[in-house]
Amino acid sequence: MATPLLSVSDLALNLGDRWLLRHVDLAVSPGDRLVFVGRNGAGKSSLMKLIAGYAEPDEGSRWCAPYCSVAYLPQSPFFKASMSLSSHVLNGLDDGPQMSIEDRRKLAYKADAIIGRLGLDPAQMTDNLSGGERRRVSLARALVSDPDVLLLDEPTNHLDLPTIEWLENMLKARKGALILISHDRAFLRALGNGILWLNQGALRRRQGAFDEFEDWSEAILAEEAVRLHKLDKKIAEETRWSHQGISARRKRNQG
Repeated sequence: MATPLLSVSDLALNLGDRWLLRHVDLAVSPGDRLVFVGRNGAGKSSLMKLIAGYAEPDEGSRWCAPYCSVAYLPQSPFFKASMSLSSHVLNGLDDGPQMSIEDRRKLAYKADAIIGRLGLDPAQMTDNLSGGERRRVSLARALVSDPDVLLLDEPTNHLDLPTIEWLENMLKARKGALILISHDRAFLRALGNGILWLNQGALRRRQGAFDEFEDWSEAILAEEAVRLHKLDKKIAEETRWSHQGISARRKRNQG
């Protein structure tokens, strides 16, 4: 088994009146392409932010290998004003002490190419970008760094079909790990080799294609329904015996 690039252990997130996440464990290894599913409001984006290290959990820990690089596409990216899109995408990526002038030039060329492929002008300024443009620029920043672990939250939003197909092919060609949230089921089917399912605060994992999700999740829900039915039946029987015992004691005391 490959050494994990990144892992989280016993993670929990409290919203004040309830636990959104509890006892979450996950290890991400090279070659993982995990599609992350769950109903709206289940906490997928919140957990992705914790995995990325962009937020702190209320319980648990996060570990990242010393050599591991992580890139994250959030739903609401932050932008500095009055920067070119090219500068924003490269900000912090091209200032490593070991990066040569030639490597910086290649990275800048790659950044401009990705920005252009996403339908934007690298010389455009970050001021007055629409929400869709901000998402595409942030996607370019996540892709250009070619990280060991890539975390994408709804990357196909605001993309046309040819661009989605281009992105799909790029992600298939990557050797690094990927965790992907998307409502685009065709995109998930094309990319996933494993499934993460967040349901009622608990995270489950299964190796296999996204097409296997429905049968897998329905079987788990059916098992839980049977277990809860047995538990409810047991509680009802214990309650009935308790009431009968109280009634018997009352009659005895009255006697």
